[in-house]
Amino acid sequence: MRPTTVQRSPALAGVLCALVAPFLSGGVSRPDELDLPVIGLALAVLVAGALVRVRPRAVPVVVTLLVVGGVGAFVAYDLSSGVSGPRTVLLGVGLVGLLVGTFAPARISEWPAGVAAGVVVLALGVLAVTEPNLVQVRSDVGAPYTEPAEPTPDLPKNVKWTWTPPDDGVAEIVPTAHGVAVATWDGAVVGLDGKNGTQRWRYARPGASVGVVKSSPDGRVVLVSFGWRHDTRMKLVVALDGDTGRPRFEKIIRDTLADSGEIEPGFTTWAFREGREDYTFVGYDLETGDERWRWHAPEGCESPYTLRAPAREVVLVPIVCDDRTALAGLDEKTGRERWRHEVASGSKNHGSPILVSDRVDGRTVRLHFQVDNPAGKVTSGEFDTATGRLLHADTDAESDRPTSACPQSRLVIATATGTGEACYEDVSPAVTIVSDKGKATVEAPRTQSAKGDLLVAAAPGAFVITHQDYEDNRSPVTGFGG
Repeated sequence: MRPTTVQRSPALAGVLCALVAPFLSGGVSRPDELDLPVIGLALAVLVAGALVRVRPRAVPVVVTLLVVGGVGAFVAYDLSSGVSGPRTVLLGVGLVGLLVGTFAPARISEWPAGVAAGVVVLALGVLAVTEPNLVQVRSDVGAPYTEPAEPTPDLPKNVKWTWTPPDDGVAEIVPTAHGVAVATWDGAVVGLDGKNGTQRWRYARPGASVGVVKSSPDGRVVLVSFGWRHDTRMKLVVALDGDTGRPRFEKIIRDTLADSGEIEPGFTTWAFREGREDYTFVGYDLETGDERWRWHAPEGCESPYTLRAPAREVVLVPIVCDDRTALAGLDEKTGRERWRHEVASGSKNHGSPILVSDRVDGRTVRLHFQVDNPAGKVTSGEFDTATGRLLHADTDAESDRPTSACPQSRLVIATATGTGEACYEDVSPAVTIVSDKGKATVEAPRTQSAKGDLLVAAAPGAFVITHQDYEDNRSPVTGFGG
């Protein structure tokens, strides 16, 4: 190997990394496949790499410094989003190779150190492609539970524990298999033990914004969507183990899907609408993220958008055809149709079934069909989601909706035995929980400036209550015993 080649090895490896970078995924922060800024910066690294051993020495030094300033600022800015892809990370590795090749002492540029440095740069490049999260994710995985979960209290009574987020206000809380997961606005999610409020695990993407947070019906999986405030076209959905916080898999989906109810995990499968014109639903395994099944609307029919509702064991999909409209329950494991409730219609102008999920535990769903029949009536009722069995047929959809026990603000919640309500006032810490087991009023501490929604999670070991907070205010998370 010629000396000049040996001396250029780190720079050549860096140039190779930079040139490959535009062909990789840009993550949420850079979703465009044709990324002209990254292509331009990669070419700049190529030019600087070609001038590494040019004389006079001032030429490569000045060029490299200019490239390092521009590319370095770009890489740092993009990585600050917390949701970058391997494209930006590999470009950063290319920059490191250029720096080493330009400014390394002479003894490092000679054989065999020069070749070794080039190999190290290439190894970092491979790592950037396979593990881009190493530079933007902070993950503290907890130990698995060895004891069974405590029962979920029927109603909140006494304070068992409190936990205050260390850096930012609470965005959302959801129950897990042994406690509760708490997401904060600074891009972090922590798992708390329902028995004593101890923090068991933490997963964070500094710089990212937290969107939707949902847990599976058994609390074994938590799905969290992360975005970037400067580009809202896509969201990154991460599946975390509910007990340990171990990342299971991640997927990038359109922002409109993430924010419109498509993040609704089942026991074993997460299914969401993937197609735009072909009306396709795809089911992914909640353990591995692998595709399990695909479902398409029947030929000649559509599956238009409708608000998703939680459902146990099935995925609810609407079907609209020329002469009928229907709601089908697909088995979440196989994607096969378990049941279908169908209503005839005289035309295709009746729209999609309207789902009203008054039972957030997913055991039942209230369903309304607006059909173009001669009488112009609304067909509605309450159905068992697992079997499709009609539990109650309504004659007047508006008057038959459940009435609220709350005099002012109301939050529908899942309880240990079904569905209940949390009654509250915007300026008071008092929260009243109403369920089929009775009524209980407790005080959930909040900051004076808390302006967000009330958050309630009936979790194993504690009835957890807090408030959303903004602008760096941090209302405590309180666990109540039964």
